[in-house]
Amino acid sequence: MLLTTMASLLILMRSYLEKKNYVLLMADLLLLGLAVGVIFLFIRTFSRRRTGKTVEA
Repeated sequence: MLLTTMASLLILMRSYLEKKNYVLLMADLLLLGLAVGVIFLFIRTFSRRRTGKTVEA
């Protein structure tokens, strides 16, 4: 699901650049950054589970 979201955002980014719609381009970049953050958190969470480390509250 993340891959399709990122692919559509990249396609829209090109469209926004061609139309010089900078407001939507900035929103698109923000959403891309958030998607990359979700991927980072996913990798970090599951890599901790493999090593057996736990986070104490």
